[in-house]
Amino acid sequence: RDMSGGRRVFANGLFYTLGRIVSYTVLGLICIPVLKKGASTFFVQSLVSDYGGYILAPTLIVYGVFLLLGSKFPFGKFGFRASESSKRLRGSFGAFVLGLLFALAFCPISGVFYFGMLLPMAALEPGGYLYPVVFAVASGILVVLIAWIVAFGMSAWGDSTTGNQFQKWLNLIVAVAFILAGIYYFVIYYI
Repeated sequence: RDMSGGRRVFANGLFYTLGRIVSYTVLGLICIPVLKKGASTFFVQSLVSDYGGYILAPTLIVYGVFLLLGSKFPFGKFGFRASESSKRLRGSFGAFVLGLLFALAFCPISGVFYFGMLLPMAALEPGGYLYPVVFAVASGILVVLIAWIVAFGMSAWGDSTTGNQFQKWLNLIVAVAFILAGIYYFVIYYI
């Protein structure tokens, strides 16, 4: 959200990735010993791969519609209001918490990779406890790079009216992409 300084955005991206590392590592520290004792991740893998798309399709469509037409709905003030506790979730700490939470929001494909491939491989290897850390860095580094590029581009752009126009076009593009992806998953899972 704070695009004023490229270094700050880059640091927040690193804190976001650190949050992902903590979540995936703690989850790995819980699951890997269980797998070493002979448990199977097949149930979690099949649950995520079989039913994740049924939830993902309508969620993408609804979110895309809200991005596209949200300002036209007669909801009045909708969403969270800033309180003292929510103001503390800004900056680096907020990015860290966002990384913690987003790491646990597995899409069907990353859920299959994490639970169906990564954790069983980690349970077989002596240094397998590092696999979740590598997975977190690999899945978070793209977010850091894109945020950094956008931050430098927006700060170089400078003009707030141009930035607002860019934000409107970006919302339109993302909304249409979400709706199309939701329709795609709807066709695959529901039809």
